[in-house]
Amino acid sequence: NGTISSAQDTPVQVAGLTGVTKVSAGFRFSLALRSDGTVRAWGANQLGQLGNGTTVNSSVPVKVTGLSKVTAISAGADSSLATRPGATTTSVFAWGGNSSGQLGDGTLTNRTTPKLVSGINTPFIAGIAAGVDYATVLGTDGSVWGWGNDRSGQLGDASASLPVTRPVNTIAAGSGITQLAADFTTMVALK
Repeated sequence: NGTISSAQDTPVQVAGLTGVTKVSAGFRFSLALRSDGTVRAWGANQLGQLGNGTTVNSSVPVKVTGLSKVTAISAGADSSLATRPGATTTSVFAWGGNSSGQLGDGTLTNRTTPKLVSGINTPFIAGIAAGVDYATVLGTDGSVWGWGNDRSGQLGDASASLPVTRPVNTIAAGSGITQLAADFTTMVALK
């Protein structure tokens, strides 16, 4: 809790946060998905990782701007991902730090509000995982898509051009993969 206040060595309830169905922790910030499909964030915000249009740290949860009907969240080191299903496709949104292209928008520009990630060629998303400066998406068809830092091969792309600023298909459909997890420089998949 060093960015906001003194450390807390016993669990405390997050003030003003109710109806939470999922949580995810990044580096010095956290996300919570509420049952109404909105997302709250709190903690460090120097790169916009709270998604509220500012770069001001917050010790209390703030609403992530422009997101509703969200079904999944994932916090990376300084960026975040969220999914929102539609009638014919699932949309992926990203915001926060973008030094390695981890927002998947073709730039290295930080974003203080969620931005749609385009170029994921699978209609429905089964899972998302944000790591340190990279992100991965699992399609319901078993395909895996990744973008951002691939210096340690965590995307499985072996791309000669770094960083990877747009989603690339790293594992083909029909792989049988059912879950992804990401950490510092490693992505793992459950088959």
